[in-house]
Amino acid sequence: MRPERICIEGFGTFREPVEVDFEGAGLFALSGPTGSGKSTVIDAIVFALYGVVPRLDDKKLVGPVISQDRLEAKVRLDFSVGPQHYSATRVVRAKVPRSGSGETVGMRGGTTREARLELRGAGGDPEVLAGTADELTAEVERLLGLSVDHFTTCVVLPQGQFSRFLHNKSADRQKLLKELLDMGVYAEMAAVARSRDKASQAQLAWITSQLEDLDFATAEAAGELAARVAGRESVIKLIDELQPRIESITESIRDLKLQGQDAADCATRLRQAKLPSGVTELAADASASEAAVDDADGALARASAEVDSSTARRDALGDRTALELVRQDHLRRASLKERIEKGRALVAAAAIALEGSEASAEASSVAVELAKAALERARTANRAAELAKHLAVGEPCPVCGNEVHELVDHTAPELTEAEQSVESAREVATAADEVRVSCAANHTRAAGLLAERERELAEIDERLADSPGLESTTETLSAMDTADEAVKSSRSAEKAARVALEAARMAQQQVAGRLEAAWEAFDSTRDHLALLEPPPVDRSDLATAWHPLIQWAQAQAGRYQQVAGSLAQQIAERESERAEVVAQISRACTEAGIDTGHRPARDAAGDALADAKADLKSVEAGLSRRDELEAEAGHLRQTQQVSAMLGRLLGATGFEKWVLDEALVRLVAGATQVLRELSDGAYSLVLDAKSDFFVIDHNNADASRSVRTLSGGETFLASLALALALGDQVAEMAAAGAARLESIFLDEGFGTLDPETLDTVATAIEELGAGGRMVGLVSHVRDLAERMPVRFVVTKGPATSTVERIDL
Repeated sequence: MRPERICIEGFGTFREPVEVDFEGAGLFALSGPTGSGKSTVIDAIVFALYGVVPRLDDKKLVGPVISQDRLEAKVRLDFSVGPQHYSATRVVRAKVPRSGSGETVGMRGGTTREARLELRGAGGDPEVLAGTADELTAEVERLLGLSVDHFTTCVVLPQGQFSRFLHNKSADRQKLLKELLDMGVYAEMAAVARSRDKASQAQLAWITSQLEDLDFATAEAAGELAARVAGRESVIKLIDELQPRIESITESIRDLKLQGQDAADCATRLRQAKLPSGVTELAADASASEAAVDDADGALARASAEVDSSTARRDALGDRTALELVRQDHLRRASLKERIEKGRALVAAAAIALEGSEASAEASSVAVELAKAALERARTANRAAELAKHLAVGEPCPVCGNEVHELVDHTAPELTEAEQSVESAREVATAADEVRVSCAANHTRAAGLLAERERELAEIDERLADSPGLESTTETLSAMDTADEAVKSSRSAEKAARVALEAARMAQQQVAGRLEAAWEAFDSTRDHLALLEPPPVDRSDLATAWHPLIQWAQAQAGRYQQVAGSLAQQIAERESERAEVVAQISRACTEAGIDTGHRPARDAAGDALADAKADLKSVEAGLSRRDELEAEAGHLRQTQQVSAMLGRLLGATGFEKWVLDEALVRLVAGATQVLRELSDGAYSLVLDAKSDFFVIDHNNADASRSVRTLSGGETFLASLALALALGDQVAEMAAAGAARLESIFLDEGFGTLDPETLDTVATAIEELGAGGRMVGLVSHVRDLAERMPVRFVVTKGPATSTVERIDL
């Protein structure tokens, strides 16, 4: 992995946007005062790739990277892996603190708002390889072959972690080497070999079970089945030869049976021909029914003539409706005259009653006025009593205005009597007036009813002016009643005559139907025997037609019965012949092991032959399959043995251990060479039996020391030697697709070196950069930084940090 360009905004000390272009910078230094943001550039590279900041204790925190008082941090890293070019972008947004909490932006952490990895081509839109934070991290790990921990162990060596690989446990170093050398491919190969071993064993077990299932497939079984097929083919040949004879006999038997059945049917039909009962009486019944119809027809003609005569007499008397209206007017006139006389008397009486009621009402009205005058006189005479009636305790007196304290009894009997007289007079007057009103209404109603009846009488007199009298009208109506009754009686007689005629005709039809049915029965019987050529028919008389037919049928029935007996004898002889041929076929089937059951022998033999051929084919296929399986088993045994051996050799204790041990040996050898150059031959690196690092102190009688006893400067030199050697050895020993250590970034330790050692380290780094690897230093040591061909000077201003590139 080689960085090409990084853009930083709102990240750490870089509050404002800044771009660092690494193009052409194979060897460079990030220099500047302490706290200016040099290490922040390395943090931004790691953050863009893996979403973490190595210097933070909690790798899950992303909020602290956001610049103070900024809501968002954005990092974009353009880098290459081999010939491919990529862009990794991450944007982190701060959580806004609660109002009044006293917290500042970023204290409550942050969330990744955007994460994206793109493959940049020569032209056109970039291809998005990852669209979330997790997807971006996973894809980077796949591309680089390194996790974030391993990346910060051998590619980016941040502050505080520079010596981690030197001090790691043996297991942790082996894990890193496995990833760097892509040792997983050998584990995958071992897993594939073991899987193929198991699959081969399972396939061999399956083939063994298949071979056990093929125990039936033997050469002896095939020979027996071939003989069975030949025997059954012979039986089928015999059946095919005898089958035409059987069919001929069967056809002959069928013809004889048909002839015998025909003869028996003819005899049966002839015996069924019998004279029906009642044939002789049927002619007499036909003559009687014809005479009855003639009598009923004459009676109906006489009844119809009487209806015509009575109807003519009635029509001569005229319309009955007009006479009925005249009679009703005469009767109504007599009733109205009687009611008018009574009405006049009632009107006169009502007038007299009205006059009396009017006089009484007038008298009662005068009596009321007199009683009122007497009451006024009594009130005048007894004013005090009248006033006392309206007084109340506590109320003011209407005369003096003083409050009434006590009510005094001022009762006046004559005043009370006068008041009662007025009330009584009023009641009498009211009753008299009600009588007057009732009498007036009665008089008006009686007078109106009388006038209405007189008007109706005048109208009736006008209608009867030219009409006959009541007696003449009544006599004419009586004559009409007599004529109507005569018409009704004659019509009833006519109806009865029609019913009688219909009954006679129905009886005649019934007799005709019986006669027709008798002839149909005769024709049916003769038609049933038509093919037997019955004698001619005389249709003048039913009985004459039946007798010759019955005599002929009896004679023919005996002859056909004899023919049927002769045919039955011939059928028995042919069936015996067929049974002998069938028995010959049955014996052949039994000898060939064919069970016919209730099936035709040819079908049973055909199925038995098909079964034998199928069994033979199955055995032959089994023999062929056995050969195939045995050949396959031999190949699988060879594959299984090779796979088992390869799985053992590629196991963790086999080839993988050898490669790791060899890698560590080479790594130590390479690191020792670099360390001796850096230390002027003072130190070498070695491995103990547990694969832990030790230093050989050549200036101290080659004493062996643990790397944990080294000073800060010595630790830096040993760690740098390992880091430089690691890239060289991995590139040499790694499998295809292993981690690509094309860059290294150092962020620690240069300030602990003396000038002579610093010069040696700088020379080693310069040689490393000349070898094609990108090397970046983070240091505030001015002399070291100025020796680098490219410097990125980081300066911290009042608001933000800036980066200036200086090329020598």
